[in-house]
Amino acid sequence: MELEQEKLDKVIEKLRELPQKYNFDKQFNTVSSAINAQIRKVYDICHGVQLKITDYIDDFNDTIKAYRDSDGNRYIRIKTDNDLTFRRFSDQE
Repeated sequence: MELEQEKLDKVIEKLRELPQKYNFDKQFNTVSSAINAQIRKVYDICHGVQLKITDYIDDFNDTIKAYRDSDGNRYIRIKTDNDLTFRRFSDQE
């Protein structure tokens, strides 16, 4: 295992030398519209309902989950921090 760590350290060292060795531009501006285009997705849920992702979600797998009930029905569960939206869809008794 020690030998593998030594190899890894050498690779990391060589990677860190690349910007100086090949005059990489270290400062650049990102184009947010290009990044956001990669983030935005629309998922068809069912007739008349779409789920639109408009920004990066840190914990995507914990925020949106799919599950199937005992009858085989499929659902999408979405965690929310918006009280108004939650109340709109909560069970009314």
